[in-house]
Amino acid sequence: MQGARFDAFKHETKDDAEFRDDWAKFGSVQLLPALNHAGFVMVGAQSRKFSVKLASAFIEWLLAFGAEHNVRWSTPKRWGVAPQ
Repeated sequence: MQGARFDAFKHETKDDAEFRDDWAKFGSVQLLPALNHAGFVMVGAQSRKFSVKLASAFIEWLLAFGAEHNVRWSTPKRWGVAPQ
């Protein structure tokens, strides 16, 4: 399910001008400030190698980031869960 959520996020943001450069660089690791400013987030690691705990935290971060940047989630069925 986490892979499906990540794929949905990537699909919905890959053509957005705001995210295009970030997706192009995704193969290299970057550290960005955490949303709560309490540390840093590693960007560019291969998500398929994430543990379940790390993948869950990453999904939560993606959802928070999407909310902060007005990403409209149009395909919740692709996540493997029913819309709420």
